[in-house]
Amino acid sequence: MFVPVEKYVKEWSDSAVAQSIIDLNVVALFGVEPYERLFYGLPDSERRNDGRVRDKWLKRYAHCEHGGWWVSGVDVLDQFWSEDLWGQNKPDRPRISFDRRKLIKYEAPPKQPTSIFALKVPLFIWQAIAKRYNIALPENITLTPEGRALGFWAWVIEHPQIPIIITEGAKKAGCLITAEYVAIALPGICNGYRQPKDKLGNKNGKRTLIPQLKVFAQEDREIIFCFDNDTKLSTIKNVNCAIAVTGKLFANEGCRVSRISWNYPEKGVDDLIVARGSECFDELYQKRSSLPKSDLFSLLDLTKYKPIKINQQYLDNTIVTPESAQLIALKSPKGSNKTGWLGEITAKAIYQGKPVLVLTHRIQLTKELCIRFGVDHIEEVRSSDTAGMLGYGFCIDSLHPNSQTRFSPDNWDEAIVILDEIEQTIWHALNSKTCEKNRVAIIKNLQALLRNVVETGGKIYLSDADLSPVSIDYVQQLIERPIETWVIENQYVRSNQRKLISYSGNDPSNLFADLIEFVEEDKKAFVQTTGQKANSKWGTQNLESYLTKKFPDLKIIRIDGESVSDPNHPAYGCMANLDFVLANYDIAIASPVIETGVSIDLKNHFDGVWAVAYGIQSVDAVCQTVARVRDDIPRYIWAKKTAKDSRIGNGSTYVNSLLASENKQAVANIQQLHLAGINEFNELEINFSPSSLQAWAKRACIVNHGKNNYREEIITKLIEEGYELVSKEDDHKGTTIKQEVKENCQEDYQVFCRAVTDTETPTNSQLETLRNKRAKTYTQRLQERKGNLVKKYGIEVTPKLVEDDDRGLYPQLQLQYYLSVGKDFLVERDRKTLARFSHEGEGQVFSPDLNKRQLMVKVKALQIIGIEQFFAPDAEFTKESLQDWLNDLIIPLRFDLKSVLGVSLNPERDSPIAVAQRFLKKLGARLEFKCWRGDRQSKQRIYSGCKLDSDYRTEIFDYWFSKEDKALVNSAA
Repeated sequence: MFVPVEKYVKEWSDSAVAQSIIDLNVVALFGVEPYERLFYGLPDSERRNDGRVRDKWLKRYAHCEHGGWWVSGVDVLDQFWSEDLWGQNKPDRPRISFDRRKLIKYEAPPKQPTSIFALKVPLFIWQAIAKRYNIALPENITLTPEGRALGFWAWVIEHPQIPIIITEGAKKAGCLITAEYVAIALPGICNGYRQPKDKLGNKNGKRTLIPQLKVFAQEDREIIFCFDNDTKLSTIKNVNCAIAVTGKLFANEGCRVSRISWNYPEKGVDDLIVARGSECFDELYQKRSSLPKSDLFSLLDLTKYKPIKINQQYLDNTIVTPESAQLIALKSPKGSNKTGWLGEITAKAIYQGKPVLVLTHRIQLTKELCIRFGVDHIEEVRSSDTAGMLGYGFCIDSLHPNSQTRFSPDNWDEAIVILDEIEQTIWHALNSKTCEKNRVAIIKNLQALLRNVVETGGKIYLSDADLSPVSIDYVQQLIERPIETWVIENQYVRSNQRKLISYSGNDPSNLFADLIEFVEEDKKAFVQTTGQKANSKWGTQNLESYLTKKFPDLKIIRIDGESVSDPNHPAYGCMANLDFVLANYDIAIASPVIETGVSIDLKNHFDGVWAVAYGIQSVDAVCQTVARVRDDIPRYIWAKKTAKDSRIGNGSTYVNSLLASENKQAVANIQQLHLAGINEFNELEINFSPSSLQAWAKRACIVNHGKNNYREEIITKLIEEGYELVSKEDDHKGTTIKQEVKENCQEDYQVFCRAVTDTETPTNSQLETLRNKRAKTYTQRLQERKGNLVKKYGIEVTPKLVEDDDRGLYPQLQLQYYLSVGKDFLVERDRKTLARFSHEGEGQVFSPDLNKRQLMVKVKALQIIGIEQFFAPDAEFTKESLQDWLNDLIIPLRFDLKSVLGVSLNPERDSPIAVAQRFLKKLGARLEFKCWRGDRQSKQRIYSGCKLDSDYRTEIFDYWFSKEDKALVNSAA
């Protein structure tokens, strides 16, 4: 029976494939033709003596005789670029698989390793692709009689600047090539690599790219995965795994790897283009995400929980949770009344006599929620009429027996637990410095609380605008038993009512130049910035001072961690009544103390929100911050381009890599003590709470990725939340403002440094009281600062010491000290530190905390790389003299050095001098340029060694030495 070719043409054209590509690549088969193509590669052992294929193969593929289409493409490994003998047949009557679960739609040559589909391309499409990437075509291109342009794939290989899209299935590749992209298809998502197997079929070797893909794996080539948009959880997992494995193999070859995905219902990219046009794909192509980001998307995807999806601007009581659900997780945009919805739930619980416990990561946020929910804050329990009987709230820092709460999980039977801003609350519990001392106890109490609540019939509510499986998984893992989980995902996206004006440049001076003009036009501004310390040029204190001098007639308020807890400051206690307070001011300047859980609902008061993000906050936190003012007014934002200096751990964006690095460091820290004869920690559990470590690593990778592309990630997220972007290029408008702000900061900071110096030094008992005091006046903060400096350095406090301490003097001198005069005390120092961890954690320690505090491994690493060679002031160094040091010592150890010392290097780009300077910066030292030497042909820069002697280095070291020597003598006695 003859099968008309038109049938297959229609199938391919229905996938938006150009007729010319169909004509060049698709062959209609019938009768013996499928056999000839399928069995070309069968070995002699599978054939008869006369060369004919054995009957078992003919019978297995007999269904192919009834017709079908065949496609192969070009053999990219053949220098003549001939047709690829390997190909794929789609029979009209597909056979059923052996397990009889599905039809086998496509047949490939048996006993042959899979290849790729590199389709034959007509000249006009080649020309369009060349124009897209602005690359010249070869001269004298040969056309075959059927219209194929010879040499297309050779041209692609020769130009690694051309991105290549990898998809699954030849039709999808044809569709993308028709849309004027370079696309290669795999027959299956896992067919891009191979892994050796032993005789029993067990995998026993390293994975490698198949040869047909490896020819495209060139330095700086971008490889873009565009697989199907599946909804089945098992398929999603398999696709993510295939992309991760294949992508890593490309990355190992120096390629940049990214991924295209979409939220539309269409499954394949050809379906998408047919339904929505190539313009839709063009937009997705521009928004493609790097592979690390793509991997992180799987950490953020709620699909596996089968969430109840709604689309409401404001949540209301129509959202009713199942009575049987005990873990309820809510993801809903900022300003969508999450707190109001939770308030109705807590009101019902209180009416039923069930206690309500509110946990967050910020004191002010907790107080605000307690007011909204009708329960006491922990600080008010003693003076409250209800005395906490209805429940109460507190910061998760206090979730341990030694806090003022004297918390006991057993007191919360049948309770309703509200974990608001859950993503940041969990991150705070697992990573913040304020939780470090009691981290193990906090985690244990959190686990005991959640278990008790579930076992006694209570409920747990998780709420966050950025809710992810990281937090849901973590809570489930802590409970350690099956629990009915109900997830609500509010997909409402605000229409583009708010303008987002994004500033480029290396600093926010242009933004502030526009802010000055904005205020001069009698407009009111809400300013949000990262820093708040006296030496922060763009921080709250300096901006308050500068703007007050600039606009003496305006009312300006500063809201930061110090002002809201200073009884003498207008911002004291303002968080409880923020709208009322802000209504009296023309300009408000806020730090991240206003970041989450605060809703500024003033209408028609402020005319614009102005934000500066220097990299301290996470991407999510910045986006939360700029949304605190609910009014639909413009947002003006400047963000640092990258914030790599504030990444977590070794800076990795891969969970397993980050965890392996932390574990390796923790083991090394214990081993160093063991080698020094300290064996008391051999039983210390350094892998305490694997679920907590996993949650920490997942969130750390998300934070690290955001820091790598800080500005871009912030802007992208805000656009996704419904802001309309207006880009503001660097026009150097703010040069004068920058200088004025700098001079104002220097002037005010010198006044502050002198004030610290001149204030009265507190006694030890007074200093302890000040440290524990929550509300402090400016004078008391000066006293506390001076007391800390005296205790830390043991010398007279001068303005210069205050300034150097703010610049990071202490950790730099500490490393210098233990590399030199204090080296005999290093073992005891680390022993005491680890003993405190062990005691506080009852024999258990959270390894990231351990690695932050121990110094022996850091000092050992500096010794191994020969850092002391740079300490001789008379020594000379050149790029050439340090080349072997870099090649033979530093580069082989670069990953370990990055983990231990936080120093990154690029072997291809960094000079030996630059690398040496990076390590010396950890000690507050640097090589000094001395002179040029040599003639024009051999001219080189000469550097002299470091001068470590500071104005007070010797005096401080003497104090530390005396203090540690005395402590060692006393402990021996």
